[in-house]
Formats: sequence, structure tokens, C-alpha cells
Amino acid sequence: MLELTANYHIRVANGKRARGYEYEIVSYEEYEKLKQGIETVLDEILDNLKQFNGSPVVQKQNEPLKEKKVSKLVE
Repeated sequence: MLELTANYHIRVANGKRARGYEYEIVSYEEYEKLKQGIETVLDEILDNLKQFNGSPVVQKQNEPLKEKKVSKLVE
């Protein structure tokens, strides 16, 4: 919220510190642009996670064999 307020995407419309604040979007067009940008970044992150096979197994020389655990992402 602080970052959105600092960058003038939202502003305090109402409220007090003790009870909380109500915010409003400064510009609907700016909101739509921001929303699309966030969706794009989240889609890219999701695609990267889907391609991720898990971290490599790190094993010391005299350690018993470790199995690599792979978890599936649920869509």
C-alpha cells in the first residue's frame, strides 16, 4: 500500500489511523495498465515455475544416496 501510495496509484479517501483507511484508485486507466503489468509478470513467473524441475540434489561423498523429491504444481 505504501508503494502504491508513494507512486500516486492510490490515495487515502477516508479513515483514521486507529480504525483503518479507505483507499481509492487515482486513475482508472493507470489502474488498468498496472493490473495488466502485474498479470504479465505473474504469468511469466508461473510459466517459469511450470518449467522448473526442482533443485539439484546436493550430496557429500560418503553420505548415503539421497532421492530427489519432485512435487507437481497444481493448476
